[in-house]
Amino acid sequence: AAAALAQHLKNTAHVFEIENSPNIGLRSATHDNVIAVWPHPNPCGYAHLMKLTTTAVHTAKVGASVLVGGIGGIKDIPGQRIAADNFVADLYANGAAGAFDGIAYHAYSTPELPCAPTKPICVFDPNPSRKDPYGMKNGWDRMLNVRNMMVAHGDSAKKIWITEFGGPTA
Repeated sequence: AAAALAQHLKNTAHVFEIENSPNIGLRSATHDNVIAVWPHPNPCGYAHLMKLTTTAVHTAKVGASVLVGGIGGIKDIPGQRIAADNFVADLYANGAAGAFDGIAYHAYSTPELPCAPTKPICVFDPNPSRKDPYGMKNGWDRMLNVRNMMVAHGDSAKKIWITEFGGPTA
């Protein structure tokens, strides 16, 4: 279906984001439908989908970019959601390197402001007693971790596309 869409839109669309928030299965009650595309986050299944979809889109339309669907969030809730950076780690663990052209990211920073990676809150601390070893309290900081993973997996030429963003205004 994505390949057919890419072919149909070859003169108007050049970027295809595969789903929205595939790392979130159960959404909040504020959504019209609390069940997302995947009832439970499935990085293995999504990595397989990306491999098939990216190959098909590239075959149908040379030059199109295929993005991992807009991921975001900082919390792991078993069976419901996987934090964005953990989801990307799981994608790589399931062979997704080379299966996408970039990552669409929802870099919400609420309740914090984004910070520089030199600040202590953004520095990895492997102490096992920490509940949040990255010291990251918001999506912007987690996005920096995703970038580090991309570089470590040989994807430094690929970009992160911020497709949603919000921060505190108080």
